[in-house]
Amino acid sequence: MTATTFRWDAWARPFLFLSVIVLLATYPLALVLPEWWGHENQPVENTQVALLAVGMVTALAYFRSGNDPARWLGLAAAPIWLVLIGRELSWGAVLLDPTGMTDHGPLFSSRFLWYKPAVAPVVAALILSCIAIIVVKRLAPLAVELVRRRRLPLASLIVVTVGMLASAGAEGHLGFEVTIGGGIALLIEEISELAAYLALVASQFFVFANLGRQETGGG
Repeated sequence: MTATTFRWDAWARPFLFLSVIVLLATYPLALVLPEWWGHENQPVENTQVALLAVGMVTALAYFRSGNDPARWLGLAAAPIWLVLIGRELSWGAVLLDPTGMTDHGPLFSSRFLWYKPAVAPVVAALILSCIAIIVVKRLAPLAVELVRRRRLPLASLIVVTVGMLASAGAEGHLGFEVTIGGGIALLIEEISELAAYLALVASQFFVFANLGRQETGGG
């Protein structure tokens, strides 16, 4: 199976559809789900990590499954997925005992990790490796070609943007204070972020599908 024969678009559509459903259902779900579902290391965040792992594994699969230059995009994307996984896991702190309790559940702080000083350099190295692959393998023209052919996954990218804005707003990072209950706000933050990650995976699949069409001369 090659990168161009695998039906990435067949997987992208269900992920996009599910992301829209989850985003639209964010508030109703926040009203009915137990508050602890939104806590660190609980169902919603664990699902987020699983989705990010899907993104990383499929990016590596795309890199390994073809011979065309576009496959290097998979290798360039993998470090970014890994950084997102690390962020959601508080760089491994959630795998340890909580350091305290807050109104939003148990607190997991990365400050007490023995390897905490190495986190920032490792993250920087992963991001630089992504940039290096893009530059060395000249992947930027691929993005230009996607724009020229109008093959950017705009719908899924819009869902990513709306989901992350909703998450940031629920967390109080957009310059206004959320007046709904703390537990509901926390669930809105995490569920909308989950929708964004679903759409981000869909975006990657759409890009892989469209790059495959370019390599095979598809319209």
